[in-house]
Amino acid sequence: MTKYSLPTVNTPPVLVLVDVQPEFVSHDHPCLTVIEQLLQDAIANNCPIITLRDGSTCLHICVERHVSPLPDSGFVRAKKAQWDGSVQIAAACSNKNFPTDTFVICGSYSGECVMATVLGLREMYPDAQIIVATDACCDSLHHNGKEQKAWNWYHLLQRQGNIHLALYEEVQQLLTGLHVI
Repeated sequence: MTKYSLPTVNTPPVLVLVDVQPEFVSHDHPCLTVIEQLLQDAIANNCPIITLRDGSTCLHICVERHVSPLPDSGFVRAKKAQWDGSVQIAAACSNKNFPTDTFVICGSYSGECVMATVLGLREMYPDAQIIVATDACCDSLHHNGKEQKAWNWYHLLQRQGNIHLALYEEVQQLLTGLHVI
């Protein structure tokens, strides 16, 4: 994946994990390692964290071990009823007074739930910067070409200005404050 220039932000970004659940991501998928790194960076730098889950199932153990000890003030668990979790993100941001100008999104089903959430956020917060951490996203069907098709759509969306694709190293700069003014 090509490196992109990320925006400079004024507040810590909200890290959003979409559907990082055992039935959607195999325990050995490489995206889990990156998701854990993003979680560690966000926690170390007091960035707000929102986890979205589909249905009544639990979060993946690699996520659970990091978020379980977190205080409620900087962390929200939300259950979504459809692919798009932006309504739950907006409610969490409003309830917890989280900033809404920058979101870092990662998770499973990059061509469905992640993309629907990105599009929903763009509609709700048209001036927000939305960064998709590409190496922290996956599809359970990633071997059939579906994932590549999803990334083609993200590249088209990116041309509209406020949606950005980024690798872990670039997102880490945002989470650790190196890109914050």
